[in-house]
Parts: sequence; structure tokens; C-alpha cells
Amino acid sequence: MTESGLTVLIIEDSTAISVRIKEILETIGYHKIYTAKDGASGISMFKEIMEKNGSSPVVFLDYTLPDSHGRAVLSQILTINPKAKVILETAKARDDFEVTQIIGEGVFQYIGKPFRYDDIKKTMDMIEEENRFLQRETEMIENLQKAQKEIYEQVDHFLRSSIIISLQRLVEYTKSDKDTILSYLNDLVGQGKVVRTENMKETTCNQCGSVKLATLFHCPSCKKSDFKNEILIEHYPCENFSAESTYKNNMCPKCRKEIKILGVDYRAVEQFICNNCNDKFPELSIDFLCLRCNNQFKLDKSTWSTSPGFKAIKL
Repeated sequence: MTESGLTVLIIEDSTAISVRIKEILETIGYHKIYTAKDGASGISMFKEIMEKNGSSPVVFLDYTLPDSHGRAVLSQILTINPKAKVILETAKARDDFEVTQIIGEGVFQYIGKPFRYDDIKKTMDMIEEENRFLQRETEMIENLQKAQKEIYEQVDHFLRSSIIISLQRLVEYTKSDKDTILSYLNDLVGQGKVVRTENMKETTCNQCGSVKLATLFHCPSCKKSDFKNEILIEHYPCENFSAESTYKNNMCPKCRKEIKILGVDYRAVEQFICNNCNDKFPELSIDFLCLRCNNQFKLDKSTWSTSPGFKAIKL
């Protein structure tokens, strides 16, 4: 039998009954057991256990005690900790009016005297199962809160590292949902940390609609991305047209005269040279590559999205 970490407090004036409950509890794996013979000492012990453990013990409470009624003890226990599990033990029938009343005031479970082994085991099993459920629920909430905090930290990072960024881009970058991100952004706007800008229109993948795109530049002829660019200079007086590198110290390699004023005695033209096919071209061919679905497409085949932009000012 696996030992339970729960602490149990038995408030019972009958030594025989108290010993019997303790024996059954030890048999099913409970060893942190305290006993009290009256209500006053029971309340005092309950407080001590709470202070020591930071959590309340499971309480077996006798309906009739020498110094007080079970209802009064129950009331004080629940005042100390409203979530305390109190098990009422009495020879009275469950449908007795007074028993029904006290059960309605916060008793977790009722066991009748004389009780059996199974009565206590089933009750403790119920408590253990409820505790496991609450623990799972607590862990789930903590995990959700942790995940939400991480998402908010990502949003803060992208806001700080961008001049302006769109809602859709933040949703995609954080892999979160639009409502969560927008709610957080609106909170930041309300705090004066972020301002909302005009709507941003962005290129999106024509297959999946993502804005996470890479721009690919390549040769218009062979489609390879192995190219270099150079500046060509045309000297108007002698009509020389050659690479900028041939104009040493701003001297034309043909007429040996100095080039002086751009647009008056010479012009500069940028061109690209493919290292693969040696073709020369004034402009690169541009494609987009979707980083989500790996779809490659040209600008004229793209789609567009519009979403509000946001800008950090005091983040």
C-alpha cells in the first residue's frame, strides 16, 4: 500500500472509536494521524497542523462532543479553512433533520456508526481522487499561465525589435490566436506602452496566407542566385562605357580626363552579372518563398492581407 501524504485529525471522545479509525487509516496507508478528545483541543490542533503544514488535515468529526456540538466545531474549522475536508461520524441516520442540516453546512462526507472498513476507505479514496483532480487542474492552469506569459514576452520582443509590426505578423510569429494577441496589445495600448497605427497591407502566400516570406533574388535567364553587381560609368565626352573599377582616381581610361559632375559629364549605371551563365541584366528577378508551406511564387501571383499595425513607445 502506497503511503499517502495527507494528514488526518480525529476529533472523537471515544478512545475505542478513535483507535479503530486510526487502525483502519494506517492499514490503507495513512500515518500522519492526530487525535483530539473534544472540540476545543480539536480546533487548537487543527490550527497547529495548518500552521505547520500550510494545508489543512482531513478531519473525522464526532457529531456529539463533551464540550461542544459537531456543528459548532465544523463552523470554526471552515472559518479557518473553507476548503477543509470534514467527515461527520454519528449514529444518527443520514436523513435525520439535524444531520441533514450539518451536512448542508459544509460536511464533505457522512459515515454512520458503527462504521466499516469500506466506509472509511471509500471516503478517503474520494478525497484522494478529488485532490488529484484539483492538482491536475492547478497544473493545467499554471501551464496555461506560463505559456501565456511566454507568448506575451515574445510579443514584447517583436514590438521592441520592429519599428512597426502588424497584428497578423505577431499572431504568426508567436503561433498564438488572434484574440489572445489583440487583447494583450489593447492592454498595452491602454497602458500607454504601445500605439496603434494605420492598417498594414502585406504580401502573403497565395497558398496558405502566411506573411512569413523570404525574398529570393536570381538571374532572369538561368534562375540561379549566384550573381554579382557592378557599377558601369559612361563618360559623355568620349562615350567610354566601362566598369567603375577602370576609372582610377576618377580618370577616364579612354580619354584620360577626370570625370567631375554626375549627370553632366557622366552617368553611373548599376548592372548585375550572373556567375553561372555570365548574362548581364539591369534588374534581378524576384520570387517569394513561404517559410510556412515552402511555396515559391512571384509578386504578381501573391495575395494580400490587411491588419492593424502597432508601434512600441515605452515598452
